[in-house]
Amino acid sequence: MSRPRQLSLDAYFKSKSSNSPYISKPSKMNTDEVKVTKKRSLSLIKSVTPSKSPKVSVHDKNDRDVINLCSDDEENCSEPSGTVVPQKDEESKSISVCKTPTANDVKTEVEDSVLALLCDIENICSPKNEVESPRKTTDGNESDSSQKTVIYFSPKQENLSQTPTKTPLTPSSSKFRSPQSGNKYFSPNKKRAVYKKISVRKDLTQQLAQCDNNQSTCYNQNLAKCEDKKDHELFNDACLGLDDKTIFLLSIVNECINNHALWCLLDEESQNLLSRCFHVIKPGMRLVCRLYWHKEGWYKREKIRMILAGKEETIDDSTVIGVLQSLQENGFLCTDGHNLTFEDYTALLSAEELKEICKMLKLKISSKQGAIEALKNFSKEKSIANFFNTSKTNNNSARILKIMSSKVGPCYKLSDAARRAIYKLYILMYLGINYNVIKEKNLELILLYDKINRETYPVEDEMLDDASVVFKEKDEFESYLNAVEIYEAFQEEADLEKKVQTITHIFGAYMNTSENEMLRQKSVPEWLRRYTPLNLYIKILEAGIQDLKKKKDYSLALEILQMLISQDTFRQHKKSEWYAEKALVLQKNGQTEEAAEILLEGFKSDLSEEAKDAMRPRAKIIAKQTVNQEMKTELVDYANKEEILEKNLRGVHIYKQPMDRTHQKGKLKFETRISGERTVQDVEEYCLSEYLSSGEFTNGMHWEGRIVTTMFFLLFWDIIYWKPPDCLGVFLTRFQKFPLDLFCKSFYENRRDAIEARLSFIERCTVDEVLRIMQSKWCTRPETEHSGISRDSMSWEQVSAVASCLQGRALAALCRRLARDYRYSHSGFPDLTLWNTSTNKIRFVEVKSDTDRPSMKQIQWMHYLQQNDIDTEFCYVGVHTTRCKARSTS
Repeated sequence: MSRPRQLSLDAYFKSKSSNSPYISKPSKMNTDEVKVTKKRSLSLIKSVTPSKSPKVSVHDKNDRDVINLCSDDEENCSEPSGTVVPQKDEESKSISVCKTPTANDVKTEVEDSVLALLCDIENICSPKNEVESPRKTTDGNESDSSQKTVIYFSPKQENLSQTPTKTPLTPSSSKFRSPQSGNKYFSPNKKRAVYKKISVRKDLTQQLAQCDNNQSTCYNQNLAKCEDKKDHELFNDACLGLDDKTIFLLSIVNECINNHALWCLLDEESQNLLSRCFHVIKPGMRLVCRLYWHKEGWYKREKIRMILAGKEETIDDSTVIGVLQSLQENGFLCTDGHNLTFEDYTALLSAEELKEICKMLKLKISSKQGAIEALKNFSKEKSIANFFNTSKTNNNSARILKIMSSKVGPCYKLSDAARRAIYKLYILMYLGINYNVIKEKNLELILLYDKINRETYPVEDEMLDDASVVFKEKDEFESYLNAVEIYEAFQEEADLEKKVQTITHIFGAYMNTSENEMLRQKSVPEWLRRYTPLNLYIKILEAGIQDLKKKKDYSLALEILQMLISQDTFRQHKKSEWYAEKALVLQKNGQTEEAAEILLEGFKSDLSEEAKDAMRPRAKIIAKQTVNQEMKTELVDYANKEEILEKNLRGVHIYKQPMDRTHQKGKLKFETRISGERTVQDVEEYCLSEYLSSGEFTNGMHWEGRIVTTMFFLLFWDIIYWKPPDCLGVFLTRFQKFPLDLFCKSFYENRRDAIEARLSFIERCTVDEVLRIMQSKWCTRPETEHSGISRDSMSWEQVSAVASCLQGRALAALCRRLARDYRYSHSGFPDLTLWNTSTNKIRFVEVKSDTDRPSMKQIQWMHYLQQNDIDTEFCYVGVHTTRCKARSTS
């Protein structure tokens, strides 16, 4: 079958304007037939999706597709010199033409594609996957190009396969005839005439899309690397030549900026301020760092110069001026602006300067405080100008401030915005640290000690999470900071009226908390709830009960206590105390029956037996006043628990007259003679010397609970400092002494299997095996490490001797109580630890003077020791030790 010849554009348009016999104007009747033919032809045209290319036969695979401008009847009349057009097979679908990008865009894409293919690049990385063809219509209705065409240039081939007789879009009209055209062809992609054939290949959408993705990913990675490198260089340049303390601050800022989850928790003002840290003229950040850690207030220019100089002896004026200007422009520093008060000036002026001012004003003074008082009184006096101007009253305050201002000179202080931003930064980056470290501004010292290994911590970097596990949004972090600020102000407030106002405000805020917000804060893990506003509100309300009692606002106190008892999420270890406190308030108001009811409610709750022990003394008192016999009997049954009675524990009485301390406060002191020398001892030291002098024990120390916590940490070190799966936020900073869940019941729940397995192992171990485990941790951990191991008060020889006397079963019993509730049981252990290395005898002794009474925790510990066959007893020292009926007389 002969190939149809392509009509040249020039020939085609010439034929349109000529009187060629092949092109005749249709008659009116023929026009209707043509319209029907066109309509049928267009209805058969279907667009091919970009992902599917038209099917091409094997012989036509290498042929080139171009737009054929000839009609069906023009196939035989065209000249044989035209360029051939390969046609799709019968199964191929027609391609409609749509609008394309601009010519410049397409030109760029074609050039990129040509370059890629000519260089035989395996992975084509063209910016575009496909190019849309322009719409070229005939008579305004017909389409003569494909809808989407992927274009490329390939090497010229000598032999072309035979082209089908028709292209898919060949017009069906029989009225068009045109002569031969030249070697100029219409390109549907470039929208113009071309002198070279444009080839069409299969759709490379997927391949090009993959290349685009790879190219985009590679570009993003390279861009990120460049940005990281740039930021790293900026950080290094900012730290160059600065001292360690300033570098610590810049390092924290840099770490926060590079952690998007933390950076987005800061407000915009803090972000803008901290991001400018690396652009301040050196040594400006040294001044910012020092002013933050120093006492808040104004500083004279001489002091500012000394801080900027650091270890250098001098610093030139131009540098000082440039640094101060840079700090002010970036918002870190503010000048006085004549806003200093009288107190500000007196804090800045030395005693000599104040004396000079007093001498100028002819005021007699003898000290700095006297000068301050004299100037304060002088400022309140009327000025002489008042006698000449009766329209207004003047005093000397403005005159005094003017004199002081001229004496002080320019003053500077860290801006409030900078102080607030740095404070937020430290809270965010060191959330797991003891808050008092940041509050008392000791963090800088901790960072320095850590660098020189003077104080280290047991937490490893790979165990760490950050504050983003607690705060998901900026508002959550801001709410916590506001709650901290309110709590601190409440603790420092001394005025009872203001404290009651705060309590009322916080109670309203808690009760008005939305349900969604309440659920969100309750869903936080138990060990992270300390960082929620509601937890701080509960602490304020709990502490405010005593203030409300002083104010005699019992109704609000009872309302708050009922709310505390009813909520089951925050500070649940205090619930038994809330029951007892509410019963006490009701009792004081004459509501004895209601007090008995609230105690019975507490006893019937799911509180632990140890927690209920805190309510038993109150239950015994209220039972005596209750009229209802049924409630009275029930209260007495709950109150009379033999295990909490002091008299059921063995006691030793030592008669000794204490030293006279009639007008002195503090612990009782006892005078004794040791080796012929007069010695003054407190009650524990005197009792210890008495035990050792008896010869029953060879060694003894006043350790209290430090000995049992040390042994517990040595035996359970790998379990304590282990991050359980799915337990986020147990370690938030390297400077944690303990995991955050250690003081929650979650500690045991998170590690139950490991703890129980270790306890069983210790029970089965011999003494040598136990000592080997303990010694491995004692020797491998740094001596300067902050943990539960108390190296400062005991040696390994002492610890091993105590462990040898206890042996595996007793050690397991002690560790079991600590592991199950470390918060409650880490305190209250007996004062003295006595042992005999020859007989392996050991005893734990709680020492009390005449007026001392043991706490409930101390009694519970001693009963626990007694139940596990560990020797323990009370030692009462004084002259009236047997008067208390609660004590054992044996």
